[in-house]
Amino acid sequence: ICATCHRAGDGLPFLRPVPLALSSVVTENHPDNFIHIVLDGIQPLAGSAGAFMPGFADTLTDAQVASLADYVRSHFTEKGVWTDAAMAVGKVRDERPPAAPQTQDPSSRGEKWSG
Repeated sequence: ICATCHRAGDGLPFLRPVPLALSSVVTENHPDNFIHIVLDGIQPLAGSAGAFMPGFADTLTDAQVASLADYVRSHFTEKGVWTDAAMAVGKVRDERPPAAPQTQDPSSRGEKWSG
């Protein structure tokens, strides 16, 4: 998933890869900001252009996020892995605001209602 945007190479300005080695989030002393971005993504303010990355909170497990943090930190910096990444994932996930309540019955869109 990540290599779609975070790959080596050139491209049109809106398709250029995002170099993880240049990201200050990867070099910070604590993994919390990295984890927030992986879980929640990055979205520009409403009505404006800007960087976009989808969040993976509903896709990746805590163990997968911690493994991703270890991989990115060890491959894109000269620093060692964060020693507290696994614990930080749970903490960051717990601090996230609750998901917005579903306001439309999904059956009206052809989806199965699970609530």
